[in-house]
Amino acid sequence: GGDPAADRQKEKEADTIEILVDEFIKRGLKQKGNRSWKEYKRNLDKDVLPAWRHLKAKDIKKKHVIELLDKIIDRGAKNQSNQVFKIVRRMFNFAVERDIIDYSPCAGLKPPSPTVVKDRSLTDDEIKTFWHGLDKAYMEIEIKRALKLILVTAQRPGEVIGAHSSEINGNVWTIPAERT
Repeated sequence: GGDPAADRQKEKEADTIEILVDEFIKRGLKQKGNRSWKEYKRNLDKDVLPAWRHLKAKDIKKKHVIELLDKIIDRGAKNQSNQVFKIVRRMFNFAVERDIIDYSPCAGLKPPSPTVVKDRSLTDDEIKTFWHGLDKAYMEIEIKRALKLILVTAQRPGEVIGAHSSEINGNVWTIPAERT
């Protein structure tokens, strides 16, 4: 009474990495209010899905994770390899919690390369050039003001753009904890 070919196709598609990525983004990040879900998705789309799209999550082994991270390092993106590792590890932990897989292939693995901390900052001349260059730039005045506020406060763009007058008391801007 059933369709064996359709059943085999469903089994073939079940729990692929592509489906796991979608589920992880939807239920593991978006539903929990993680504001970085777009960045996670971008990393997964760029580095993970091209390599593993049609593989089943349960078939991914530690060796696959190491090979994926090595490819990223080989193209000269050491920090990116660490970022992808953190995301993949979190995704597989989500899969274990949801009983999609029995164990995480990331268990026992450490980030593949030491984190390179960038300590570059603008020089005084670069700050002056940026500040005065904004006055001549072809963009909305609100954007120019936001960029200057980002520069002088060292706040993230999202925090500056989301600023509300109720957060400002005299010369003090207090960003609510839920926005930081």
